[in-house]
Amino acid sequence: MMRRLLGLINLLDGVVSAGFGHEFMRSLIEVLPSPLNKIPAFFLRVPEPLFRIGAVIQAILGWEIMTH
Repeated sequence: MMRRLLGLINLLDGVVSAGFGHEFMRSLIEVLPSPLNKIPAFFLRVPEPLFRIGAVIQAILGWEIMTH
C-alpha cells in the first residue's frame, strides 16, 4: 500500500512538473519554508526542456512503482 502511494506521488509530481515546467518550481519557492525552497531553486538552473524530460521520466517511474 505504501509503495503504491509513493508511486502515485511520484507520478503526480512528474506530470505536474512536465506540464507546468519552471512555473511550478517558481510557485513552490513561494510556498515552501526557507530551507526547503532551495530545492526548486536548484531545478530552475536546469534548462527547461531537460527539466521537462526528467519530469516525464519521473512520471513513468512513478507509474511503474505503482503498478508493480
